[in-house]
Amino acid sequence: VLPYFQIVPGNKLSAKIPNMTFSNLLKADSCEYSSGSGLTISEKTISVCKFDINQTICIDDLEQTFIGEYMKGGALNSDIPAVEFNFINDKVKESIQNSLEEILWLGNTASGSAPTNLCDGLRKKLVNTAYSASTVNLTATTVTSSNVFAQMALLKAAAPAEMKSKKAKKDLYFMVSPEIFDAFETALANQNASLLQNSLGLDTQLNYIGIPVIMVPSMATNEMVLTIKDNF
Repeated sequence: VLPYFQIVPGNKLSAKIPNMTFSNLLKADSCEYSSGSGLTISEKTISVCKFDINQTICIDDLEQTFIGEYMKGGALNSDIPAVEFNFINDKVKESIQNSLEEILWLGNTASGSAPTNLCDGLRKKLVNTAYSASTVNLTATTVTSSNVFAQMALLKAAAPAEMKSKKAKKDLYFMVSPEIFDAFETALANQNASLLQNSLGLDTQLNYIGIPVIMVPSMATNEMVLTIKDNF
């Protein structure tokens, strides 16, 4: 889902994201100057959650596994073959990536256990108005293949006018949980099975009336978000 996020590189502590809004910039004609500015400049500060990555691998333990077959003879061997080291390293990075994505959506420092209790995630920030008073939350409803289109329509209808403008509309997208994505696929198949099969076969992006539908594995069950690109 990273292509749909605004990346802020090199941020070690916090960064300020600028924002400008405009109301009415016009005023009645007059020879005398009077401010008619409707320009408001603001900013949102984002902070970094810092993590340590600590992992040790006992050489003796490695010698007791299949990796021992590729190591040199002798106890306390300090050399791990490059192929095996890269394999372990790739698995470590994959595990870290999975944990970070889980924190990104489900993180809550007030409850739970590691890794989700290490940092507050998007779900907490979106549903808690102390973080974002501009978020529109809809009444919880179990989403199934028979009502997924209707629920997406409700979400789209609840979006503010700024998101529906011609300029912003091209950047709209749905982020949905795996369960909702499955319901969406099933609903599409019920409408036109051949169309869905052709789309999946071509690895085509699925969409709802032109709005991309992105499946996010770590999103909470039965939840979806409609937003614009780079808004996260």
